[in-house]
Amino acid sequence: MSNPPATSGTAPNPNIMAKALTGKTTQIVLNLLEGLEHKGHCVTMDNFYNSPALARYLKCRGFDCLGTVRLTRKNIPEDVKEMKKNCEKGTIIARHSGDVMVLAWKDAKIVSMISTFHDNSTYTGTRAGEECEKPICVKDYNTTMGGIDLKYQKLSMYPMERKRV
Repeated sequence: MSNPPATSGTAPNPNIMAKALTGKTTQIVLNLLEGLEHKGHCVTMDNFYNSPALARYLKCRGFDCLGTVRLTRKNIPEDVKEMKKNCEKGTIIARHSGDVMVLAWKDAKIVSMISTFHDNSTYTGTRAGEECEKPICVKDYNTTMGGIDLKYQKLSMYPMERKRV
């Protein structure tokens, strides 16, 4: 991943980085987190909001970040982007840049994750009664986002049309 603009020294300058984060979804995240900086919060996001630049910026503002990430986002490493759909199940490709890790893991589908506090450690879990190695960041993501994803899964079975005003 390429590093965002930085001033002299090793730490990225949050003021310069903030100018580079101009997307609408990024602004939504930043507005929701305003006033909560440097209090040790962990932000869990899905791939609609997440990006390597946002994860690095949030880390500079005192947040940890975890979530899924779209492989088409800027600054995703090429070898992670190009993980083949026909590769062996359980394959993990992880790349780090400073505090940010991007990981692709082959399960039934390719799962791509981003985290500012995990490495590519795994644990032995089960899937359909079989033991398999899973990344710990996937376990933590499922623990924190499981209720929301389940809600959306159940709501999708009952499509409703909204009233238009």
